[in-house]
Amino acid sequence: MHGSRVRSVAVDGAVLVWEERGTGERALVLVHGFTGSREDFVGVADDLEDLGRLLLVDQRGHGDSAKPGRGYTLERLAEDHAGVARADLLGHSMGGMVALRVALRRPERVASLVLMDSAARGVEVLEPMFVAARSVCGATASSRSSRRCAGGRCRPRTG
Repeated sequence: MHGSRVRSVAVDGAVLVWEERGTGERALVLVHGFTGSREDFVGVADDLEDLGRLLLVDQRGHGDSAKPGRGYTLERLAEDHAGVARADLLGHSMGGMVALRVALRRPERVASLVLMDSAARGVEVLEPMFVAARSVCGATASSRSSRRCAGGRCRPRTG
């Protein structure tokens, strides 16, 4: 790993965490999918940061970011990215649905958009899935333990 800086910001009552790597004026923002985290991009981050500035975010309810009991609509997740200056966005899976909403609502902030393994139209409200996942995995599950919910059970992350 090259040099990285982990930062946080309070957005609408939740502390959101991201990692900044590389240098450059315009960033490539990597937005992970449901139950993921910024760690999902570790395998490509070193190569991408060689190309310029890279932001790896932990979306609300994921990774090291806050896990409030509510506020998990795609629109809310998209608003969490509203403070990012003009950037290139890459969204994976649900992160693509979030990135697309950012592009549609704030096109002046999106230089380019990549949707990876995503759908243009997704679930309109994700909150019931987050509530169910928290009830199965527990609200205090540590991101350091890298636990994921799958098939109604929690299991350690592999790889």
